[in-house]
Amino acid sequence: MLSNELVDSGEVEHCWLAGPFPVLQPCCDYLFHFAYHFASNVHAVVKSNAEQRRIKQRYPFVQTHLTKTTSSLSAVVESEVDGARASQFFVVSKDTDWVLAKELDMTPLPIEKVLVNSDQLQTAAFHSSSKLNHLLTQEPVERRQYLHAKHNKVAIMGPESAGKSTLALALAQQLRFPLVNEYARLWLSYQDDVGCYEDIALIAKVQQAIEQTVAAQAKLVLFDTGLMTTQIWSQVLFRKVPEWLEKQVQQHHYDLVLLVAPDLPWQFDPQRCQPEQEAREHFFLQCEALLKQLGIVYQVISGIDRLEQAKQALVTKFSCVSC
Repeated sequence: MLSNELVDSGEVEHCWLAGPFPVLQPCCDYLFHFAYHFASNVHAVVKSNAEQRRIKQRYPFVQTHLTKTTSSLSAVVESEVDGARASQFFVVSKDTDWVLAKELDMTPLPIEKVLVNSDQLQTAAFHSSSKLNHLLTQEPVERRQYLHAKHNKVAIMGPESAGKSTLALALAQQLRFPLVNEYARLWLSYQDDVGCYEDIALIAKVQQAIEQTVAAQAKLVLFDTGLMTTQIWSQVLFRKVPEWLEKQVQQHHYDLVLLVAPDLPWQFDPQRCQPEQEAREHFFLQCEALLKQLGIVYQVISGIDRLEQAKQALVTKFSCVSC
């Protein structure tokens, strides 16, 4: 059961990560800084004094807990967390995290499959002696942000079954830029039902945290959908949108959006719900209207040569892209 606070304000109090955390692994930086943007309080479970020292030095915003058994960790959680365990999130990056989250009665938060080309992330900005860490420890959570750096964000947006994910992956593979996969698909694949209004808030919160994290680590990042798409789906499916999500969409920025047209045959998928061409065309128009309202530069991608159209749009827009 997701908390009302997440739905109403987009705020999460606690999230947890569990070691071992390899030294100088880019994925490790990604996980911790995702957690930093996701929750007000970040907890790391470690099993050695050496690992505890490393985490404290590299990630000063993290509360570390040295425990070696689940029962001792459960006692730590009780002392740290007020409220239901199910409203606390356990970041899942490996198989053992699923087991631990279940034993602690926490909500597992799978993000292990959401990032493609993680080896292209830059980690220099996270050095323990940088000005960034001073900001991380001094700024209250509602004002947290990374140091301003020149980075480019490209979102692939459009109706279902329009080839967005296929196009995003092909761009990532050919151009070797990081790609953030659609989190809604990953989250719902682990649920027993098709999703509810509360899931919208979680999906948006995770998407926002990942974007804030990854965009600070690469010259250009590709996003398979984004907050704008989540807002539209919330309105389509539930006839309402969390107020904080609407505000975030208004403040959010993408340097370019590739708006994919619904001119491919619809293919069945358990997570899809718009087999009618008319419904997908209407969704496309909703996307385009929102982009125009926000003043975001976009390029419509259609027809059979979608990949070439998309590559050309990126080459034209960004000096860091070459085919």
